[in-house]
Amino acid sequence: MEYRDGKPVQTKDLPLQIAASTGKDVRGVELTFLFRDGDMRHVLGNASPLINDSGEVVGAVAAFLDVSAQKRAEQELLAASRRKDEFLAMLGHELRNPLAPIQTGVDLLNTLAIDHPVFVRVKETISRQVRHLSRLVDDLLEVSRITEGKIELRRESIDCLAILRSTVDSCHERVSANAQQLDLAIPDEPAYIHGDPVRVTQIFANVLDNAVKYTPKGGRIRVAANLAADSVQVEVEDNGIGIAADFLPYVFNVFAQSDHTLGRSRGGLGLGLTIVKRLVELHGGSISVASQGVGKGTTFKLVLPLMANAAQAKPASRTGNEITQWQRRVLVVDDNVDAANSLALLLEMKGCEVRKAFNGEQALRLAHEFDAELVLLDIGLPDMDGYRLVGQLRAQPKLKGAVFSAVTGYGQERDRQKAREAGFVFHLTKPIKQEELAALMRTLAEPVDAPGG
Repeated sequence: MEYRDGKPVQTKDLPLQIAASTGKDVRGVELTFLFRDGDMRHVLGNASPLINDSGEVVGAVAAFLDVSAQKRAEQELLAASRRKDEFLAMLGHELRNPLAPIQTGVDLLNTLAIDHPVFVRVKETISRQVRHLSRLVDDLLEVSRITEGKIELRRESIDCLAILRSTVDSCHERVSANAQQLDLAIPDEPAYIHGDPVRVTQIFANVLDNAVKYTPKGGRIRVAANLAADSVQVEVEDNGIGIAADFLPYVFNVFAQSDHTLGRSRGGLGLGLTIVKRLVELHGGSISVASQGVGKGTTFKLVLPLMANAAQAKPASRTGNEITQWQRRVLVVDDNVDAANSLALLLEMKGCEVRKAFNGEQALRLAHEFDAELVLLDIGLPDMDGYRLVGQLRAQPKLKGAVFSAVTGYGQERDRQKAREAGFVFHLTKPIKQEELAALMRTLAEPVDAPGG
């Protein structure tokens, strides 16, 4: 029996018969032959008509190439890719779970007014290493989604130069620690683009991180921006280790790493610039790199398109007072006791009234007595998963007005989609940073459309 695209093929639709009946060449038709003994063969079929001197079609000739081995190899690669994605998702979950209470612990330490130099030094060290580990996990998982086109931008009107300034401010500590000089030439006026603020921050942070990482102590980094008629152009230049000419074409490739000792000593997975390039392209922009060679520095140039009505564009406004935004009744559900306790403690220190549950049964009991405004719900609970539990909690009278946020180590787009379908309004990926909680609290002050179902 012959099949094409999984459907049976009639004899008249085979390459030889098509060529004989139409007088036209047939090229590259992929067919699957299933024999009576169960053997299956995949072939590529080509056929040409036989035409006599009078121009009449008197028959056809066909040739078939057995591509079964290639087809099996292709299917094995697809299966291996699926297994890789599943492994990475599980790896990310397992790595993010222990990172969550450590990150929250750092945020708690930052609220304490202790100025002992040893305390400050240890706190800063832990904070840097948690950020580094979180960045590695995020890059590892994200590059797969980006290269497969699975990233969904959440666009709004944003001032990308304001984001650039904020990103530069956040790296001042590392620049100072390296005794580097950071020169800025950023216009005061806004540059509005239609973009995802989280992803644009990620773009600038990755490029700046690259400059700081590969510029030696005492080196110089320059960040400049200028506005053209329809775009904003940002250059990040350093006088660091530079890039060899033969490596320049591969800078944005997955896992690309310059192979000289200085480059490898900086660590990293070689994923950051791949992610940056794809995110810039998703925003309709471009990125390029230039270097005069090893030891002669590097310049990255980013171009992002301005909004057509950039002059009138305004970023989304934020409402409410920060103190009152935090004063919420929150139910924290997480089977990781350290994660639940540290998150609850941070929320309480910010003025929230908090209840904790370590499994679904406890959460349902608390739902009868505590009218939470926000429920932070872990997905991987021991007695029932969060996707199932959120529906039961939403049905409780005291939680009718509550907003639900998934809290999980699974952060791929399909996980976010599944959370939305289950009834979650927000999705926070572990480890949760204090600024992410602050953004969520600000959003709670604004109208939110609860999902259906």
